[in-house]
Amino acid sequence: DGAIQIAGQVAMDEASEIVGEGDLPAQVGQIYRNVAGVLEKVGAGVGDLTSETWYVVDMADFMRCGRAIDALRREAYDGDPPVAQTVVEVKALYRPEVLVEIQFCAQV
Repeated sequence: DGAIQIAGQVAMDEASEIVGEGDLPAQVGQIYRNVAGVLEKVGAGVGDLTSETWYVVDMADFMRCGRAIDALRREAYDGDPPVAQTVVEVKALYRPEVLVEIQFCAQV
């Protein structure tokens, strides 16, 4: 048993292509699919997550997409997300088409 720190995840698919260019909810959905896959590889699941730290390039866009993002989080967690969430606006991420990066912590 122990803590799992998952480095910042972006909306990259198996072919290393960014999913959902210009579409924040599409990027968030891909990130949740990615983190579920990472957790599965270490014998854990989304239910083991304890916190999320979000880095967004446009807080106004994040707020506009709030309902869609909330629905994606509820779907990922199969109900109300039981984790702490911190959202920080940043000037830029490592590629201009990346709108959000999420760092996760889990406890197993």
